[in-house]
Amino acid sequence: MVYLPVGSLILLAVAALVFLGFAHRILDRMHLTDGQAILILAAMALLSLVNVTVSRQDPRVIMNLGGLVVPLGLAIYVLSRATAAEKARSIVTTLVTGAVLYGIAKMFDFEEGRQIIAPIYLWGLISGVLAYIGTRSRRTAFVTGTLGVIALDVANLIEVVLRDLPTTVNFGGAGVFDSTVIGGVVAAVLAEGFGEVAERLGGAKHELKEHPEITQNSTRADRPGMNNVVELRQRNENGGARND
Repeated sequence: MVYLPVGSLILLAVAALVFLGFAHRILDRMHLTDGQAILILAAMALLSLVNVTVSRQDPRVIMNLGGLVVPLGLAIYVLSRATAAEKARSIVTTLVTGAVLYGIAKMFDFEEGRQIIAPIYLWGLISGVLAYIGTRSRRTAFVTGTLGVIALDVANLIEVVLRDLPTTVNFGGAGVFDSTVIGGVVAAVLAEGFGEVAERLGGAKHELKEHPEITQNSTRADRPGMNNVVELRQRNENGGARND
């Protein structure tokens, strides 16, 4: 019997939600179509089975394509289309998350049999929560959640090199793949959930504040984009509901 990693099972569930149309807002912010999103999720799941040895000498470094290369590629794509403020928040949050995870790993003993929750799940949950708190953005939440876990691997590699330890550092592979996926999904779910609540409470004001580009070049009614502002104002007056 073949047992799929938890991360792969989560990706399958997310792909199903995307296929059913439940993630369209996040995908719109990330400039992705449903098809592109499903392709990326499939690539992460399938390529998680592929490990590439970068260095065979101590420390031995292994790179997982699905858990490292694909998330990094997605992060570059998304951040290249984000605002300067979103980029800054994402980078700072990634560094802070990596530092927090590294500190927790050093402060607490995660000896097997004495754990309330396995570290691979704990890293993902913490990374996801911090990614949402630090970015508050549907556009960058997922990639920041994944990058936070990858930052922990980088911190571990730096420690291993400085202390000249004969060990193996696995970027994005093994249990780290599960952590990476959980971190991204948790951040995205929080961003979508709280974003939806905020929009319903604040109506169009929240949407215009989160995405000011909607109002650019729209000061006159005959300019492109003015219809969007009018619609958003109407939704604000109706408590966020559309006038269909």
